[in-house]
Amino acid sequence: YGSDKPDLRFDLKFIDVIDIFTKSNNEIFANIAKDTKKNRIKAIRVPKGDTIFSKRQMQRFEEFVRKFGAQGLAFIQVKKDGLKGPLCKFFSEEDLNELSKR
Repeated sequence: YGSDKPDLRFDLKFIDVIDIFTKSNNEIFANIAKDTKKNRIKAIRVPKGDTIFSKRQMQRFEEFVRKFGAQGLAFIQVKKDGLKGPLCKFFSEEDLNELSKR
């Protein structure tokens, strides 16, 4: 949950996805994943998140996490016809399937 006193009403757990991002051909994320001291790449599954958050809000979230030392924030939408988003092009179909499972 990322906190020693998580608000369990929302059940938004951090999911470790570093092994998938290590194989990414996105240089920024791949380098973070390979850095043994700063290699933290987590995902949060937000059910119906694309109906809740606008692109502008997602950009504000990125600004927010940078204040705490994160080098970035990215999102992938889960649609009926598959995963969508700017990061999808950096992963193989197999890795996208694994992201979707997690």
